[in-house]
Amino acid sequence: MKKVIFNIMLVIFFASAVTLSAQKDYKSKPGYFNFEKFASHSEDDLMTEVFLESKLLKMAAKVTGEKEQDLSDVIAGLELISVRIYSVKADDTKGYYGKIESMDKDLKSNDWDRIVMTRDDGDYANVYVKTKDDLIVGLVVVAMDDASGSNEGEIVYVNIVGDIDLSKIGKLSSRFDIPNLDKVDRRHDNHEYKDEK
Repeated sequence: MKKVIFNIMLVIFFASAVTLSAQKDYKSKPGYFNFEKFASHSEDDLMTEVFLESKLLKMAAKVTGEKEQDLSDVIAGLELISVRIYSVKADDTKGYYGKIESMDKDLKSNDWDRIVMTRDDGDYANVYVKTKDDLIVGLVVVAMDDASGSNEGEIVYVNIVGDIDLSKIGKLSSRFDIPNLDKVDRRHDNHEYKDEK
């Protein structure tokens, strides 16, 4: 029995080591952004979460390649897709606008380029890209739908890490429930990519 318990503990140890190593890998990438240092949410407010690391993404690329080659090509170059959508109560809306502004300043001060900015009747969305050696290696989306009346709003955080093709990135939107990526596709088609200060 002691030997069985020891073997189980050994497996758990190595599994934990592999998991921590994987986390360290993507967290050290230039395209990674940590939202948690700016905004903390209750898990009770979490509405949608997508978290796919390199291993699962490569498997997804292989599967989708049989029917959707363009989507497979996009996924194959990625190391992380992280999407978190939280509900926001009307009383909390103002505070989160301030936190989003803080994120905006931090991102731009760390060489992220804001390529989309939307302000429309309480809706707010920013899209940023990180470049390295003329390649896009990270994408961040921060968006909020304002709460109105008795309805709750939503705040969205997206971070995509890896080799990113902006002309095809919108293909991830419907497949992985990632909002606002359609704005990136439209801007690419119109050749409007310049940093919006």
